[in-house]
Formats: sequence, structure tokens, C-alpha cells
Amino acid sequence: MQATISVDRETDARLDRLSSTTRRSKSDLVRDALIALEAAQSDEASECSAFDLIGDLVGVGKDGPTDLARTHKQAFRALLQGRKTE
Repeated sequence: MQATISVDRETDARLDRLSSTTRRSKSDLVRDALIALEAAQSDEASECSAFDLIGDLVGVGKDGPTDLARTHKQAFRALLQGRKTE
């Protein structure tokens, strides 16, 4: 299958230099670069921790009880007692 790509002059010059020094076609170089990029991104994705996935959310909540994990039953009970019965 054939694909056409557009590159700037500097990238074309790099491809020319690499093609000459490695004696490989530009197509081979681009193909290998795409495979390497895909592998690198796959490695990065598999190395993501839970913090990497939600790191932008950590610390956004500034209000609320700081010990809710230990006192959640008491907080829920207080919430229920504060409701009006109809």
C-alpha cells in the first residue's frame, strides 16, 4: 500500500541524509520510525500508574472533613438526623 506524506524541508533533508548514510529507502525509514513511535507509546501507556491517570485531580478538593475515612459512619448518621421527617 502506498501513502503520501508532506514534510518540511528540514525533515526532507534529514530523510535524505539518513537514507544516504544507512543505504535504506525513505519509505523504510518512515516505516521504522512509525513502528518505534507506536512501541514507545505502548510502553508509556502500560507503565501508567493510577496516579498518572488521575494526577490532575489530586488536590482539587480543598473543603470537607479531613478524617472522613475514619468517621464516615458518624457523618452519615448526623446527616440523616438532620433531615426533616415528613
